[in-house]
Amino acid sequence: MLHPFIPFVTESINIQFNKIGNKEFSDLLIIAEWPRVDKKMINTQVEKEFEKIKNLVTEIRKWRKEEKIEHKEIILLPDIFKNEILKLETKSQEIVKQLAKIK
Repeated sequence: MLHPFIPFVTESINIQFNKIGNKEFSDLLIIAEWPRVDKKMINTQVEKEFEKIKNLVTEIRKWRKEEKIEHKEIILLPDIFKNEILKLETKSQEIVKQLAKIK
């Protein structure tokens, strides 16, 4: 998406990614085909967990706005969200805490 604005930079990044991935570099980014989806790489469990994280962070941010609490202010986890956050995996809980600015 940045290619029309900074073509030399995006071409350089494309070349570097291809070197890292041990791929044969043949096409310029501007004329290359769009990548194809590798169905084996899709993990529905991870996608579901991401949706839970996204929805919970959205709800907490909405609650903060309704309560007129500054987004930059770190607050204790409100009781109304405790059950929801405990349903998430530990790593996901940390992501929610970071994005929603809660402890």
